Amino acid sequence: MILSHDAEERLEFLEIKQALAQLTHCSVSAELMLDLKPFLDPFALNADLILVKEMLDAIKFDGELPLAEFVDLSSILNLLKTLGSKATVQQFSQIWKVLEHAKQISEYLNHRTKYTNLQKFIYRLHTCDNSMHAINRCIETQTGLLRDTASPALNQIRKDIRNKEAQRRTKIIELSKRFSEHLVDQDLMSIRNGRNVLAVKAERINSIQGIVHDYSGSGSTVYIEPQE
Repeated sequence: MILSHDAEERLEFLEIKQALAQLTHCSVSAELMLDLKPFLDPFALNADLILVKEMLDAIKFDGELPLAEFVDLSSILNLLKTLGSKATVQQFSQIWKVLEHAKQISEYLNHRTKYTNLQKFIYRLHTCDNSMHAINRCIETQTGLLRDTASPALNQIRKDIRNKEAQRRTKIIELSKRFSEHLVDQDLMSIRNGRNVLAVKAERINSIQGIVHDYSGSGSTVYIEPQE
């Protein structure tokens, strides 16, 4: 089949592609839509129409495909091809989310065996379970934060930090009891500049040795980190 030179224009094919691109879930899909060419082979066209019908039937009778907004990983994957390159925690989180979406789609198709043509796509979806497990072990994928289990060294560092913070809290509680007569409230402890401080009456500022981190708006309270 041969199209005339102005067939695409008369069919408003560009407008159709642009409308389809706006309905996609990621930039890669949008680019594929904009790159579409008219079918010249009626057999290829019929094969794709069968796929479309199966997909529409699956959505209508078996629930919608679990699609979410896919992130284009091209730049990240190209980066990782370079020996010695490193990806950020956020980039690994994006990789995990795409793999998770692929897994959900694979499971969706796996449970709908009557759609024989759609089943062929299962083998093209690589869920990479080992990679997902490795990423999830190191990163809290919903928040993009490193887990303690990312490495033994990090786990030990964070454990030491928690222990030191607990010791500081215990110490500040002991000091608040010892200096209770100088405090605005014996139980009033606070954080200023990331440090545990005591809320000291301004007139008693010289009664406690330490670093002054802040004053209250009225000036009647001084926030001191005890020297001890």
